[in-house]
Amino acid sequence: MSPRTSQSNLESGHRPKLMLVALLALVLALAWIGVPRLLVRDQRQTPQDAPAQVRGQLQNLRDAALASPDEFQNPKDGSVLVRVPAGTFLMGSQEGEADSYNDEKPAHEVYLDRYWIGKFEVTNEQFERFVAETGYRTTAEVKGFAWVWDGSEFVDQPGASWRTMQERWGPQAPVVSVSWLDARAYCEWAGGRLPTEAEWEKAARGTDGRKYLWGDIWDSSRAWCHEASGGRAHPVGELPAGASPYGCLDMAGNVWEWCSDWYGDYPSGSVSNPSAQVRVLIG
Repeated sequence: MSPRTSQSNLESGHRPKLMLVALLALVLALAWIGVPRLLVRDQRQTPQDAPAQVRGQLQNLRDAALASPDEFQNPKDGSVLVRVPAGTFLMGSQEGEADSYNDEKPAHEVYLDRYWIGKFEVTNEQFERFVAETGYRTTAEVKGFAWVWDGSEFVDQPGASWRTMQERWGPQAPVVSVSWLDARAYCEWAGGRLPTEAEWEKAARGTDGRKYLWGDIWDSSRAWCHEASGGRAHPVGELPAGASPYGCLDMAGNVWEWCSDWYGDYPSGSVSNPSAQVRVLIG
């Protein structure tokens, strides 16, 4: 299933636990955390705590989503969103499952309402548009450093930020060196929000209990992981063979993605539209 790690593990210097599916480029040389996919809820869900201007953007996006039931483009940032229908799926790993970790257990049934989620990771080009329009400064830019994986541990690299990585990898690579607050700010500007861990996992695995996005057999040609990445992030969407059941790309490999909820133990029974209580990194 999808790998999990927590912000507190990173902050305390613990090496995050990575499954085979998550042996990302960052395991070799990176350690940059990217903005995840924009998520838009069904029209029936109206966030009460959203600022008025954000509510208006959300309504416009929901109108567009209802007019196109499977896929539509967000005019604000150009992101493509795909529809994930309402229903249940099995979240987590089964007891005794190979290449699994204790914090992925127990497997449990989860019900989610319908939602739309970004088909691709957010790119440097999209994030640059957000910064140009708002004047936003990321946590790394304010503090003067970002976490970087040096091959054995996370280290603070002075001067590292999304801008320095864009110069190395180009505008179509996923934006990295962003904090959870940065990711949330981007999604609010674009008219959506961060996905929960459950929403992310359903978009990645579908409802048939598969282990990887494409099935139950690992295939390194379908993801930018340590075997194939060359120690760098790659432009989004370059490996269509690694698509999830709903058409999402790069959910295994390339860069980690932030989820909205906190890191916590999984429940033992079935749940509906869950969120956790430390922020979750995934993918």
